[in-house]
Amino acid sequence: MVREAKGTTKPGYVNPNGQITIRNTDAPGTDKNQYVYQIACSKYGCNYGANGSDIHDRKCPQCGAGTAGLALDAREGKEKKGVAAFFGKWPGAETDEELLAAVDDLRKPRS
Repeated sequence: MVREAKGTTKPGYVNPNGQITIRNTDAPGTDKNQYVYQIACSKYGCNYGANGSDIHDRKCPQCGAGTAGLALDAREGKEKKGVAAFFGKWPGAETDEELLAAVDDLRKPRS
């Protein structure tokens, strides 16, 4: 039996608790065959890591009574691309629609 992918690891996915998948960090996760994904809280912009298998029901560890997040790898000295390029500039006051529009804009092909 083949399971159908739910898209929880795709950047821009928002789970029922308002947690947004940002990117795959390529760091090994703590569950078997999993990677650490950067997750952001749509309410306050909190960032944390989570196994790909946990994204569907994660809650924010800082403001949503979720369990502690996994460490995110530091990418110091590397050029940030995609969604990671606007982190650190995000004041956290955006609506869900504004954030998703920003994610959609980053997905558009660049010439």
